[in-house]
Amino acid sequence: MKFIFNLKFMDKEVIKEYYDYTLPFYRFFYHKESNAVHYGFWDKSVKNHTEALLNVNKFLAEAVGVKSGDVILDAGCGIGGSAIWLAKNYDTKVVGITISEKQLEEAKNLSLKNKVDLATNFYKKDFLNSGFDNESFSVVWAIESVCHAEDKKDFLKEAYRLLKNGERLVVDDGFLLRQPKDKHEEKDLSAFLEGMALSNLAVESEFKKSLEEVGFKNIKI
Repeated sequence: MKFIFNLKFMDKEVIKEYYDYTLPFYRFFYHKESNAVHYGFWDKSVKNHTEALLNVNKFLAEAVGVKSGDVILDAGCGIGGSAIWLAKNYDTKVVGITISEKQLEEAKNLSLKNKVDLATNFYKKDFLNSGFDNESFSVVWAIESVCHAEDKKDFLKEAYRLLKNGERLVVDDGFLLRQPKDKHEEKDLSAFLEGMALSNLAVESEFKKSLEEVGFKNIKI
């Protein structure tokens, strides 16, 4: 299968096909404890990538103050790694959404295997237009998924709509510190974006500004 990418606009169908097609390759790197492939969070306590993957869940859960009774949306849940971890480690309900049918099937199977199927639900939905009711969640959780949104502000607007008043958004993703300054940097960035089925990466300062414009408060980066 050959993918034709338009870096000015990465159609969600292309993103879906990318994850459907690459799932067997990603699966090769999955570890049964993490059920995910991310960069992870590395600190002095971490000895390997699997530990880093679990550590990012722990770090984000503590950072956003996940607590018993939370109803969490995992926006761009992949095969359900974070959702399953949250359900196993906290007394929470977790809803995971993905646009990939194959990821959806895998997430449902893994939730059964990990005996958290009563605490998790997975759906094929677009995190830019989820269809859930206003103020349905106490936490919106997004790990390396917002990068796939053409306009990151569209994701933030939907997350804000879905969150109960005063509740929490946590995002772990890749950002630029600045735009490329020459053609060489543009070429390197374009190669990275194409390989990961991304149309762009947000500049950190612009993302923070978008958070403020949408209405988020107490922003920590």
